[in-house]
Amino acid sequence: MRYIGNLLSSPFPYLIPHPTFLQFIIICCDGVWDMLDNQACVRYVRTRLQAGMDDLTEIGKGLLDHCLETGSRDNMTCVIVLLEAGEKLIPTKQGCKVS
Repeated sequence: MRYIGNLLSSPFPYLIPHPTFLQFIIICCDGVWDMLDNQACVRYVRTRLQAGMDDLTEIGKGLLDHCLETGSRDNMTCVIVLLEAGEKLIPTKQGCKVS
């Protein structure tokens, strides 16, 4: 068993209610967090969504490229989950590309 924040991780899926104001979730490994703090990472994703980028894969790739450019040489993984409230950030939101 592992803990994520104050949540217990288990091999069985379960639903966790989240506040309706959450716009997205960013899950990254330490190669990203060594280069960016929480707010910088949120700002990076939010500004791109607000600029009309709706391809979360491309935003994630850009985030990893940014970390490489600023000197990260650690393993890097990034997952961005857009929640319903986050769809309002995208000016012409018609549905995100999923890959």
